[in-house]
Amino acid sequence: VLPQLSIVKYDCNKCGFVIGPFVQSQNSEVKPGSCPECQSTGPFMINMEQTLYRNYQKITLQESPGRIPAGRIPRSKDCIMLADLCDRCKPGDEIDVTGTYTNSYDGSLNTENGFPVFATVILANHLIVKDCKQ
Repeated sequence: VLPQLSIVKYDCNKCGFVIGPFVQSQNSEVKPGSCPECQSTGPFMINMEQTLYRNYQKITLQESPGRIPAGRIPRSKDCIMLADLCDRCKPGDEIDVTGTYTNSYDGSLNTENGFPVFATVILANHLIVKDCKQ
């Protein structure tokens, strides 16, 4: 489980004015253009005391080996869990995940292939851990 920026405030390095709050989206970082106090265009430092964070966890979902035909490799998909969904399951648990299937820019894939490649992930909204005794 890692901390992810949620609501960010910045300090102007020239005058010390606190700029923000800025709400961070899932995929991009929002930065101020200029300081409203001194009209400086930067540099700006993140104000660690006033910035709010949320929990972030990336898990890999995989088909259960007992439920696939013999000889086939289980397929897998990355799933991003935020806030209270983090640490709800452990490796080996059978789970049901409801979420949004979306693309995610992966810079490491682009350097290998030389052209834009997007990995796909599931942004989890709901998670249920199945009872193994069924």
